[in-house]
Amino acid sequence: MSEALPTPGKHLRKNQKQILAMLRTALLQAGLEWSDETTGTGRGVARGLADGVERVSIEYHFHTMGVDARITAAGRPAIEAPGLFTDTSIILERLRGELEALS
Repeated sequence: MSEALPTPGKHLRKNQKQILAMLRTALLQAGLEWSDETTGTGRGVARGLADGVERVSIEYHFHTMGVDARITAAGRPAIEAPGLFTDTSIILERLRGELEALS
């Protein structure tokens, strides 16, 4: 007997959690702490671990194909970073670029 495939809603929620975990990991590697995360549509803030000052904010909106992100690093203009659930490399590349610019 074959097992039923997960419903699309469950699959999308799993992908959302994975993308948020990817963002959190990239920020932690840069010495920043991620907070205020939600699923669906939300805003996350990355603060310095030592001083608590906001360095980066990420506004994101999940939809059926992926995620649209808007990354704003302190003192820099916001950049758009779209991503598919199957390919989030653009978001990660742009986030890392902004983090490098802050260094």
